[in-house]
Amino acid sequence: MGLTGAQIDAIKGHWFTNIKGHLQAAGDSIFIKYLITYPGDIAFFDKFSTVPIYALRSNAAYKAQTLTVISYLDKVIQGLGSDAGALMKAKVPSHEAMGITTKHFGQLLKLVGVVFQEQFGACPETVAAWGVAAGVLVAAMK
Repeated sequence: MGLTGAQIDAIKGHWFTNIKGHLQAAGDSIFIKYLITYPGDIAFFDKFSTVPIYALRSNAAYKAQTLTVISYLDKVIQGLGSDAGALMKAKVPSHEAMGITTKHFGQLLKLVGVVFQEQFGACPETVAAWGVAAGVLVAAMK
């Protein structure tokens, strides 16, 4: 089952109103939440794996990584309803080479709606839509 038109509209509406102009802050927040939830996964990121979590937001390598990820997610959001799944699938080979699997992508994507609700004013419908999107996008990666 895919995303409904209303779910796509909820995600895109919130994205373009509340996130698009704050990509760095959103990316930083999503990754902080991810690394607090899955602390062992910081080992995937050699450039900042030894930086304490409280210092990550001021670390240049961390900021570069989070901006790269959120900028790609921006493309995926624009592709919802068309090529978003293919865009996600395209990232599988390079990430698997680093030990990052679709499981990790799913864990990260499931936190997006939560972070957006906590820090960027997402309504419950948008959070729920992100939950569905996480499942749809991860399924497309397999």
